[in-house]
Amino acid sequence: MTRSIRCARRAAALLVLVLTAVLVAPATPAHGHVQPIARTDPARDSVVRSVDLITVEFTGPIRTTATTFTLRSSDGVDHALAAPEFAAGDTVVRLRPADGDDIPDGLYRVGYQVSFTDGHPAVGVVQFEVSRSGESRGESWPADDPAPGRAEPERLDAAGQWPWLAGGAVVLVAGFGLVVWRLRSRA
Repeated sequence: MTRSIRCARRAAALLVLVLTAVLVAPATPAHGHVQPIARTDPARDSVVRSVDLITVEFTGPIRTTATTFTLRSSDGVDHALAAPEFAAGDTVVRLRPADGDDIPDGLYRVGYQVSFTDGHPAVGVVQFEVSRSGESRGESWPADDPAPGRAEPERLDAAGQWPWLAGGAVVLVAGFGLVVWRLRSRA
């Protein structure tokens, strides 16, 4: 085998490895806060007999000055909350009704808008039902009321990555063509 053929094969193998790395690496998840909530009390979609304290535990510390929490019932009423209490290195937030009483029976959503200390924002809702009897009334959230916040995303949105992937492929193909052209011109 001539030296130029060996060199061309090595260059092709290297370009295939680089192309694979460039095309696969951007498609991997960012490992940000895909699921920003670790747990809640009351638990998401649970039925509880009474609530005088709502606890939301996030997966990382949040900026306490850049937070918004709301409590809304399915009848469209926003319930006042006392100032949030932060604990456990600003990963746990405790919310209490402003009047200090249990909230009445019904379907509720706690909406949150927070910013993690690493800069990731998170917006979402946690839904639960209060029923003194302990049995669900089978209510559903009104379709015309998306509030108090939009639902958490279930997956990462990778729609904006295709221009980078296409551009990387064009650059690598052009680079491979340049290497082959140089090798042929030397031979």
